Amino acid sequence: MGVVTDTLLTSLSPQMMLYSTNLALLFGAKTIGLYEYFSLMDERSGVWYADGLVDSMRIPNNRYYMIKNTIAPRLKGLFGKTLKQALQTLQMTGLSAYPFANVNHGYVKKIVGYPLESNRQLYDIGFFKENPSSNNEAYFMLLKRYYSDNLDVTIHLQNLSWYKNWRVTEIVKNIDHYLIPVNNTAYFTDLIAPGDAELYSIFPAVKQGGKIQTNETISTPESLQGELTIENGAMLTINNSYNVYADITH
Repeated sequence: MGVVTDTLLTSLSPQMMLYSTNLALLFGAKTIGLYEYFSLMDERSGVWYADGLVDSMRIPNNRYYMIKNTIAPRLKGLFGKTLKQALQTLQMTGLSAYPFANVNHGYVKKIVGYPLESNRQLYDIGFFKENPSSNNEAYFMLLKRYYSDNLDVTIHLQNLSWYKNWRVTEIVKNIDHYLIPVNNTAYFTDLIAPGDAELYSIFPAVKQGGKIQTNETISTPESLQGELTIENGAMLTINNSYNVYADITH
């Protein structure tokens, strides 16, 4: 948890530790190991050479509570379960979102920073397939560097073709964005704290559920895995086989 330089120990802040954990996950890590639990001192020199999760009196510090209250619950929840099954495919690091950073990979076209001149809107991004046998990169993780400013980021999507209603889910915060593409593109805005990350899933609503906000037609065999709501004024036309494993409401 710390680095020794001569007699000086640099302690990791909770945001630095959170960032390091998220960065490992972005690159496909399936196991997270933390070193060390106890703060350790060289008894001969009296120099601390490991700044752990508990201090010399065995009292938990703020890094301990970052693991207990944030990192561990996420890894046990949907965030961790999704990443455990997913296959990482590509990473891009050191993207400056101000004024914007082109990504042009998968569903992500670019990320646009908050309209405030700042050189500290830095992100890393990683892409994932749902599982090793999938051909679709339906997940991506956006990670904000721990020394960045706490500002919004707008994520511009591309390649939203064939379907008119899309659902983007922030898996960490459990927030859905329902998008209607224009020229196969759409966008949404999120706020990611310094050192933190968000894992997003992108699916057509007729596959994973969500909302039908504008007319949609099913012309090829499809399956519905989540609850689907057809909003007033919208129509779902089924011209092919549609296997429904969840409720459809209007």
